[in-house]
Amino acid sequence: MNHDEASLAELITQSADAERSPLSILFADLADSTQMSFRMDAEDLREIMNNYQQGCARAAQRYGGYVARYMGDGVMCYFGYPHAHEDDDERAIRAALGDTPNLAARMQALAVQNAVVVDPSTYRLARAVFVMRELGPQEIKGSARR
Repeated sequence: MNHDEASLAELITQSADAERSPLSILFADLADSTQMSFRMDAEDLREIMNNYQQGCARAAQRYGGYVARYMGDGVMCYFGYPHAHEDDDERAIRAALGDTPNLAARMQALAVQNAVVVDPSTYRLARAVFVMRELGPQEIKGSARR
């Protein structure tokens, strides 16, 4: 057996001995992004999508997820790769329950040019430092918040 065959045999042996564990896959995409594309400037929509994807990636990574791919308006994340945990399925679900990226994207869509929209808790914290005005209750699709 030559050196290359020995390396291949070692790799095959290691693979056969490796512990198998299930892989949980989370795919999250920005709801109604197609409708948003009709109403918004392409550059603004691209910024919303980038912010959404970065927020999703942070949520996944917080629970040990691995960002496998950015796909259009979505993110595909693996839980259980490259490192497996006994609760990878739970970690994937917990990452999916964080509505912060979706809320941020929806709120950004409410903003007019050269304006910033913040949620009520941020408003309460920052109103002493910044000049702000309340927009009043807003319908944010997919969220219980107003």
